[in-house]
This record gives sequence, C-alpha cells and structure tokens, in this order.
Amino acid sequence: MLARSIHDAQRETQTGPLALREGLERIASAQAILNARFINRADVIRGLMYALLTGHHCLLLGRTGTAKSLLVNQVLDALALSGSRVFSIKASIDDTKDNYFGPIDVLAYRERGVKTRHLKNSLLEADFAFIDEIFDTNEQVLRDLMLILSDGVLQEGP
Repeated sequence: MLARSIHDAQRETQTGPLALREGLERIASAQAILNARFINRADVIRGLMYALLTGHHCLLLGRTGTAKSLLVNQVLDALALSGSRVFSIKASIDDTKDNYFGPIDVLAYRERGVKTRHLKNSLLEADFAFIDEIFDTNEQVLRDLMLILSDGVLQEGP
C-alpha cells in the first residue's frame, strides 16, 4: 500500500500540472534574490515565506527605518502570482471600516434594511494583505481587524 501511494504521488507530480514545481522554484529564486538584497534578514524572509505559503499571519516588529515595509513589499512583488489580489494600506488614526472592508451598499440598506458592503479591492476579498503600521489605526478598526485575524470572519448587524 505504501509503495503504491509513493508511486501514485510520483506519477501525479510528473504528469500533473507543473504548478507545484514551478511554485517551489519561484519561491527558492525569490528567497535567494531577497537574501542578497537584505543583509542579515534570511530568518525574517524565511518566516514571511512560510506565513504566505501556509496561510498564516506574520507580524513584523522593529525599530523605525529598518526596512520592514520595503521587505514585505518586495516579498509580495517577488511572489506575485497572476490573478492574486493584494490588499495594501498604511494605517492611520483617521481610517474607517470602509477603508478596509469596503463601503456599505447604501441602496441595499435603504431599500431592504440589509447591511452589506462592496468588497471590491477590500481586505475581505484579498488573497494577500499588508497593513503597514497596523497599531496606528483607531480602536474600532483595530478591534475588527483583530477579529478577522483571529476568527477569519467579520460580522456586522443581524
């Protein structure tokens, strides 16, 4: 049974789509380029790659001017896959929920009393997201962001 499973896996890898092999090659290449650009940041780059590949979150903390934002943007650029939706924003105290989650559909709310949002270009429809200076946003938005990060869901109203 084990030999058969290994054989099936080898055959699928050889005859199936090259997406996995190409993806791994792209990641290795991107990692090598980024390691050359960012001295002494190999562990951070590896951690970012792992987070992106496993669908987990990553929080970078460090002093001002240590190129955290530049590094994240270059990682996202290096791994940019056609069709991927990336949400990127620099947080501000003046932010509203609309900046992150899309504006409320006023017509639907007025006509049917249903609170829905236009999700185009919002955090909720993104494949990857980068929120720079996340703790600079206001308390209400930060609370909702933390809820989405922990539960993966934003609930508003009934």
